[in-house]
Amino acid sequence: RERSDRYLADLDAEVTTFDSQDRIAAIVNSLTLEDMTDYLTETMTRLEEARLLIYNRGRFETVPTVGRQLDNGGSLEDRGETVAD
Repeated sequence: RERSDRYLADLDAEVTTFDSQDRIAAIVNSLTLEDMTDYLTETMTRLEEARLLIYNRGRFETVPTVGRQLDNGGSLEDRGETVAD
């Protein structure tokens, strides 16, 4: 079943040589320590800089572009704070 799934995935990706596993293995084997370090550094930077802005239009005329970062300790209301500044 797994082999047929791989073959079908190859066909779906228009790989008619049915060697995608070998190609992936060759690419993974060619990775260097520097490649992996660069990738992990870039990934960590993206995770640290990632932001999600959630707002409710409510009474505000314009869409906010900045806000206060919340920790994982619950909502502002749970801590007795207000959202409006």
